[in-house]
Amino acid sequence: MHTVRVIIISTFLFVTSMGYAQYSDKQLYEAYLTEDMSLWADYLHTTSWQKANKQEKARVLNYMYGYIPYLNSVNQKDSCLVYYERFMRYLDEYKPNMNEAEYYAYLSGGYAYACMVGKSHMIYGVKSLNAAEKAINLITKSKEPLPLVYYARANVYFYSPKFVGGDKEKALHYFSQAAQLMANDTTFHHHWIYPATQLNIAQCYDKTGHTDQAINLCEHILLLHPTFRYVKYDYLPQLRNN
Repeated sequence: MHTVRVIIISTFLFVTSMGYAQYSDKQLYEAYLTEDMSLWADYLHTTSWQKANKQEKARVLNYMYGYIPYLNSVNQKDSCLVYYERFMRYLDEYKPNMNEAEYYAYLSGGYAYACMVGKSHMIYGVKSLNAAEKAINLITKSKEPLPLVYYARANVYFYSPKFVGGDKEKALHYFSQAAQLMANDTTFHHHWIYPATQLNIAQCYDKTGHTDQAINLCEHILLLHPTFRYVKYDYLPQLRNN
């Protein structure tokens, strides 16, 4: 019993010294699928940016990138603002460690989130568009397979109003490129951004009048990610009833 107690205390001290709750990408992926975002909140809340190593800081940025739109979707405006400001600060601090195209992809997201927290759509929507375009230009030159860059570009096209460049057909093109890269890289198979990208593709099909393709893709998504609650219980039934 004494040995077990020592091990438990030592493990607690080790985790505390690392400065974050140890959730794997697979655990956070499952939480995303089952709509249990409390795990994401716990991970981001308990992570110490100052204590985290470079790899963990990269993870923090990625999960913030996904968490801020969630907060906006459930109308947690105050928390959305807090995480937006933190995301932009962390992104600026971490920039020297990042691929330049990846940095501009995240920056594009940050500018889009500025619109969520009440800043000018005209100003920050254009900034988001320009940052995403710069990321695409950089990756085209380097030919590096960075799915996030295509995902970010697609997001701008998908969510932007037409007057600042929104275009569902172009969004579909870039989401599809991102998904193909993720499908070919097993590190993404249990990562939240892969099913999110596939869902975005289905939404693009739906928005462009290709409901049958959206339904087929959602059925395929559930084969790959059977616990994806939103697709299973909300989005797919909605498509079938249209």
